[in-house]
Amino acid sequence: MNSKDLAKEYLERCKKRLKALELLYQEKSYADIDFLPSEEYKESDAKRAKEAAKFSIGLLEKILSGKAEKKNE
Repeated sequence: MNSKDLAKEYLERCKKRLKALELLYQEKSYADIDFLPSEEYKESDAKRAKEAAKFSIGLLEKILSGKAEKKNE
């Protein structure tokens, strides 16, 4: 396995974990009752974090597929 394959594997895991976190947040199903995300963060915080994660995943997919734009410096 080369580093690009490893990066792709981690990216797939990341996408699955993001889906799992989204479901847990929507269902208010938290394992640790001492910390409730809904008491610490606003819904807008969760949405912003989710969009940032999706953007990062999309960018990584482009980079790994070789389709990312290259800017001239």
